[in-house]
Amino acid sequence: MGSTIGTLLGTSIAEVRLPIAPQDIGFINSERGQSVLLTDESRADGSVWTGTLARIEARIDDQTRVYPAIVEVPTPLEPKSGDYPLRFGMFVRAEILGSEVAEAVLIPTAALHGDNDVFLFEDGQLVRHPVTVARINRQGALVTSGLVNGDRVVVTRLDLMFDGLAVAIANE
Repeated sequence: MGSTIGTLLGTSIAEVRLPIAPQDIGFINSERGQSVLLTDESRADGSVWTGTLARIEARIDDQTRVYPAIVEVPTPLEPKSGDYPLRFGMFVRAEILGSEVAEAVLIPTAALHGDNDVFLFEDGQLVRHPVTVARINRQGALVTSGLVNGDRVVVTRLDLMFDGLAVAIANE
């Protein structure tokens, strides 16, 4: 007596919880209704569903240290691409349009030395140069200041690198 025999779930709308890292929260336009693409990468057809950003919770999760974002997907059990519905509990990749960062350049993370320095190639030598990094992800480091058009950022790591080290560029 008093034991659970089942759980009822509504099927008109699904709420998908997405983890947003603290360093990424400032790049997300948290306005309600923003479109979000959800992809099931475990399937060959890459099933895709479109949802809307309902909210980003104001409090960081104590255990995971991320901000939960809630995306609402209408009629999740109706197949959207192929013959595959969005199932409760499945893992998806989400694409949320972020804020545009003006006059930024994406460099390989291997070019960073420490948190905010790069080496530039100037007149046959290395010059250590500070930069401002807005964020780092799989594609690279987004540099918002410290580089100008024409700077030659060194992306190959040498065993020893220091200011003034004489170097040459291969095939030049």
